[in-house]
Amino acid sequence: EISSCKAQCRKKVVTMSIHIVGYLFLVGIMLSAASEETPLSRIGFGSCNRQNKPQEYWKQIVALKPDIWVWGGDIIYGDRMVLPLLFLEATEQDLIEKYAVLKENKYYKELLETGIPVIGTWDDHDFGMNDGGEDVSIKEKSKEHILKFLDVPKDAEQFQHDGIYASYEYGPPGQKIKFILLDVRYFRKSDDVLGPAQWAWLENQLNNSDAQLNFIVSGSQVIGVDAFYRETWDVQSLEKLYSLIAQSKASGIMLLTGDVHYSEILKNDCRKFNYPIYEFTSSGMTHSVENIPFVSTLATNTYSRWSLIGQTGKNFGTIEVSWDSEEPLVSIQSRTPETGAILFQRQFLLRDVQYNATRERHNEAACFRDEDLGIFGWKKIPKPITTSFFLSSFAAIFVLVIYRLFFKKPNKPVQKDD
Repeated sequence: EISSCKAQCRKKVVTMSIHIVGYLFLVGIMLSAASEETPLSRIGFGSCNRQNKPQEYWKQIVALKPDIWVWGGDIIYGDRMVLPLLFLEATEQDLIEKYAVLKENKYYKELLETGIPVIGTWDDHDFGMNDGGEDVSIKEKSKEHILKFLDVPKDAEQFQHDGIYASYEYGPPGQKIKFILLDVRYFRKSDDVLGPAQWAWLENQLNNSDAQLNFIVSGSQVIGVDAFYRETWDVQSLEKLYSLIAQSKASGIMLLTGDVHYSEILKNDCRKFNYPIYEFTSSGMTHSVENIPFVSTLATNTYSRWSLIGQTGKNFGTIEVSWDSEEPLVSIQSRTPETGAILFQRQFLLRDVQYNATRERHNEAACFRDEDLGIFGWKKIPKPITTSFFLSSFAAIFVLVIYRLFFKKPNKPVQKDD
């Protein structure tokens, strides 16, 4: 009887242990699922990062504890500048070595060690050529190395098509954020930024989104098409994008952009849209136009007429969403890399950018102003022409200075007759 009792007790203990282990397993699964559904409250964002410049600013970013980091392009500078504004296309070895420099940097490693998602797209310099487009010969190898740098798994959607465009969703229903990462380089032509396949994909992404915030990430600026010298979207592509946004009925569409080496917030509240469309440009993590004579002045004096605020110093961006508030607030913040302090910010209520079919709009503003004439009333001048103008001007000034210093003979005093 005693041995029988012991056997039964052992059986009960084993059964109970199995139940406990099963229960803990289910709890673990539930907790894991719950962590995946935690809404993003702080998003880190930046672009234009020279891998060979100091990277200590990652300490400030890590200290802010972002829930995700989003690269907006120019993660590294893969191409080679041989003269000011004159570049040679990157080689594969250039890309391998420069991505390795950044990924092995001890400060950037601190970000990776937090375990937060790191996602992103490219612009021209990490694509392989300054202002490059569909004809850049290194683009396939460039795609291979940026996806490797970002640790994109082999079964991800980027490997299923040309280019690196992709989308990611985070958060539970009602607090969902979607990132739509565009590729504005692989297919780029003078009159089309995205190419047919990517346009169709983007339309599908917007039409089928149930997110409360949809961040469209573009390596180059979008709304500021009236800027004097910057490389932005061409007008045809911009018109097509505006039409897709207006027809999609997606909520909370906001543009995240880079490229220009300063930070800026733009806003387009034209009659096509159900709510205002904001663009947040955060560009210049390791370098900016602030201390470049003439360029800094040109940048600030030719901000797009859609611009709300901007500054020319080095910067990175954060976007905060107060989901727990009775009225969730979205805060767009430009921060200094030196201390992480806020340089400027703009805030708006989340409900003000949610699609509402019954919303009455009284705004009759056009989506384009004065056909987007340039600063002097001209049509926007193509960048190759402005680049040639700047190079020619600098060359002329340089030659003039050399001439006056080394070749011009001093004026002889004129002797007057008595």
